[in-house]
Amino acid sequence: MVRIERISMQGFKSFANKVVVPLLPGLNVISGPNGSGKSNIVDALCFVLGIRSTKTIRAERLNELIFKGGKKRGGAEYAVVNLYLDNSDKTIPGEGDEIKITRKVNKNGSSIYKLNGKTVNRRKIVDVLASAGIYADGHNIIMQGDITNLIEMSPQQRREIIDEVSGIGEFEDKKQKAEKELEKVDQKLNEVKIRLSEKETLLKKLEREQKLAREYKTLNEDLKVLTGSIIKIRLDNAKKRLEEIMEELKKKEEEFSEVNEKFEKLDLELTEKQKEINKTMVEVFKMDKNVREKEELRSEIERYQNKIESNLREIKRLEEMISHLSEEGSIIKRLKSISGVYGTVGELFSADGKFQSAIEVALGNRINDIVVKSDKVAEDCINLLKKEKLGRATFLPLNKIRYKENEPVSGEGIIDYAINLVKYDKSFEPAIKYAFGDTLIVKDLKTARKYIGKYRMVTLDGDLIQKSGAMTGGFRKKSDLQRIMEFRKNIEDLKKENEKLDEKIGILEGKLSKIKEVEEKAVREADVSKLTDETEKIRKERQKLYDMRVTLQHKVSDLRIKKAKIDAEIENLEMEFQEYKDLDRFLEGDIEVLQKQRRNIIEKLRRVGPVNQRAIEDYENMKILYEDLKKKVERIEKEKESILKIAESIENKRREAFMNAFNKINENFQNIFKELNGGEAHLELEDPNDIRSGLLIKARPLGKKTLSIDSMSGGEKTITALAFLFGVQMFKPAPFYILDEADAALDSVNTKKVAELLKRQSKKAQFIVISHNDITLRYADQVYGISMEDGVSKVMAIKLPES
Repeated sequence: MVRIERISMQGFKSFANKVVVPLLPGLNVISGPNGSGKSNIVDALCFVLGIRSTKTIRAERLNELIFKGGKKRGGAEYAVVNLYLDNSDKTIPGEGDEIKITRKVNKNGSSIYKLNGKTVNRRKIVDVLASAGIYADGHNIIMQGDITNLIEMSPQQRREIIDEVSGIGEFEDKKQKAEKELEKVDQKLNEVKIRLSEKETLLKKLEREQKLAREYKTLNEDLKVLTGSIIKIRLDNAKKRLEEIMEELKKKEEEFSEVNEKFEKLDLELTEKQKEINKTMVEVFKMDKNVREKEELRSEIERYQNKIESNLREIKRLEEMISHLSEEGSIIKRLKSISGVYGTVGELFSADGKFQSAIEVALGNRINDIVVKSDKVAEDCINLLKKEKLGRATFLPLNKIRYKENEPVSGEGIIDYAINLVKYDKSFEPAIKYAFGDTLIVKDLKTARKYIGKYRMVTLDGDLIQKSGAMTGGFRKKSDLQRIMEFRKNIEDLKKENEKLDEKIGILEGKLSKIKEVEEKAVREADVSKLTDETEKIRKERQKLYDMRVTLQHKVSDLRIKKAKIDAEIENLEMEFQEYKDLDRFLEGDIEVLQKQRRNIIEKLRRVGPVNQRAIEDYENMKILYEDLKKKVERIEKEKESILKIAESIENKRREAFMNAFNKINENFQNIFKELNGGEAHLELEDPNDIRSGLLIKARPLGKKTLSIDSMSGGEKTITALAFLFGVQMFKPAPFYILDEADAALDSVNTKKVAELLKRQSKKAQFIVISHNDITLRYADQVYGISMEDGVSKVMAIKLPES
């Protein structure tokens, strides 16, 4: 085993001069009076072994270890200690038979180490010594006060001694590392769980939103199918109605042609009969000039009257045509029963024929707006339309409608504002001006292009140019409005003609009243009467055919209007159907049922409200993220479980190492105590199941009851403490042991027992004991005496006589 061969000191504490102390195998006792410096040798040993705490070697700072000087000499410049170890058995591998360890400290407190004369760091020295089980702060060195400290220690502190010698610090480090890893994993797990919780909350929100979005999407798709199906059914029905109308129109046109042919034939026949009557009457009138003149006047009056009647019938027919052509005709007829309804905008003005197309385009849909006296009348009209389900209309109440006066305008090709080119009753001015607005009538498109962006314009040809720049134009069929305007002009012309005819009749009746009555002569009254009867018969037949012709003409006109409306309806429906033509399915059935279903879906969509259209995609993406995080949590939890298993394994090994040390130290303690005292002693934990609980030292000195070390007398405490420390040393044997005045508190009996124990143990290891007890000295293999002169310690070897 490695042992200390010698130690040399110079300038270290009280050893001012270089002093070499050879240390033999066995029991070495260093003795001397108090204050002679014997304990400084133990301090020197701890110093050279690399102890860190200067307080352990009774100094505040390293430079306080340097000899300070005495009465007759000054202080040293440095302190140096050399330790020589016998390594002949090669306990310390890689080193020679003798190992020299040097430590030197200067006045500024700097310390250097040397190994066999070569400067090294402290770590190197510690590693070399550790290979032989030598430690500067090991339990093989019992310093002054260590026994007292042990006695005064708490159970927890005493247990830490076993912790230290059992080597469980290694497991503690591993466990702390595992706990740190566990803390990191827990932190990471908590962070991921927080993120997972956040994602879960968001996922639940998105799940609700995506359900709504899917419901919304399904409802929208159903709505589209229903809408497309309704339009298709309406389109199919419209086409079917168109076929029926076309068939009926063809039939009525054929009937009209047949009746008209008969009518024209009778009309020709009536003309011939009238000529024959006239011829006969001429013959009669030749008989009497006055009679003839009177009959001529009556005939002329009758002809004018017939013409007036014919004109009145034509006016009636034209007015009926106007009523049929007006899109709002049926509504207007019904609404005019309400006081304060004046008619549509198109009915309340007139315009020069050359502006007709432009005026119609300028008005657009407003031509069918209905002018009423007040907003109350408008409300009554709307309620009536709702009640009787007549349709919808736009009303212009004169007491509420507002318009903006147009700024004067002029320019090449600009004719005037449309409002300035129509005639109307001033009482309707607010409605008429509102309807026409600020639309300009211009000569042609070339002119209009100059003013795009400034005005809304209509050309004389009926091309529309919006202020935005949008242009609408091309070939334009004669509209219903144009036909209505033509019919109105014809009616006006016929009325004027009737006025002139009335004037002529008045003049002729004046002439007739002036012709004196004369005795009529015999005339061909029989012939005239017969011809007149025949003519009347023909006229009645003609009138019957005329009425039939007018009726058929009305029916044909009605059918043509219906056809035009259905054509327009089909055109609109086909435009609407373009959006739905690519649907993969269409529903069939009652259109009312489908419309009810459509209304229900619209109501459901309204209840669903606005939805996040991206929710479906966002939900799927978030679900992937959530599942990834969930898997990450599972991985981290497995990692945590693995670390917990490692920690549990470390704890089991820690407990195993501790209990192994505890049991062996307890066994050593029991044997040593019995050897020293003859009594019994043992160690126990405060909590047998918790190796972190405090250590209790209990003993039953010979002839006494079992007591805790805290309850023993002073001598008993010292013996018990020494037994415990020796038990610890035996568990972890060292090459040498150092005891500094460990026997100071013992009586002679116990001192002898301790000395005998040290003697026996010194056969196995080297002991260096500081003592001034004579009994201990007698058991020493070598005694070194320490004395002091003028503050400087000196060493001498003392050979004691054999007892």
